[in-house]
Amino acid sequence: MTSRKGNIAAYNFLKDLGIKHPTDLPIEDIAFSQGAFVENQNLEGCEGRIVFDGDEAVITVDNNIYYEAKRRFVIAHELGHFKMHRTLQPGFIDNEKTLNEWYAKGSHELEANSFAAELLMPESLVMPKFKGRKFTLDIAYEVSNEFNTSITSTLLRYKDLGDYPMALIMVKKGVVEWSQFTADFPLSFLPKGSKVSPNTVVGDYFSRGNELEENPEKIPALEWFPEDFDIEKYENWEFYEQGFHVAKDSVLVCLWTF
Repeated sequence: MTSRKGNIAAYNFLKDLGIKHPTDLPIEDIAFSQGAFVENQNLEGCEGRIVFDGDEAVITVDNNIYYEAKRRFVIAHELGHFKMHRTLQPGFIDNEKTLNEWYAKGSHELEANSFAAELLMPESLVMPKFKGRKFTLDIAYEVSNEFNTSITSTLLRYKDLGDYPMALIMVKKGVVEWSQFTADFPLSFLPKGSKVSPNTVVGDYFSRGNELEENPEKIPALEWFPEDFDIEKYENWEFYEQGFHVAKDSVLVCLWTF
């Protein structure tokens, strides 16, 4: 799920900047060119915030974010608020939830996330890398490395722009927080709040305390979608499953066909 408003705002923003690739300039310099100063502080209960002062702003990023790709996304997200929302309220405080709130259709957080995704991974540049290529983790890592983006935002970008079936599921403490599917993914009924089967990779991690597998594992479709009305058609199917830590108690799961 993306916000067209966020995508268009970032597209026009990049066009006005006149840079060929989003890594050509540090994200801090891009923000500064717009009147938004970036600083680092120890933040309690949030990962980033922005405070507006007319046509200027201060973006603060938590000192505890050591992963540069995530830090860039936080700044790009706050920059999205600056470009689209500064007349609506004095500022925004963003935590793990808002920075992953891809499911909140129409919200300011969704718009800011979509802005950040387009700013850091412009459709015109990533589409050739996705077009006609069946999903593999190699594609995700290739794009993530080139654009200096997190694996989470890169996977979401493939989900929106790629050509082959895949699903993304956020699992917190063994329970589904949200899920998104490409239109051609065969199964999609996975209610928010449902407990993940211990026979999945991520379910095994949360229920038994085992580590996440380093490589994709084949998991029966029935283990993920036992309540889906179409499961009988696919009960003999298997999906590749790979999980990625996004927080201490949360794992982003990627499922795809083979």
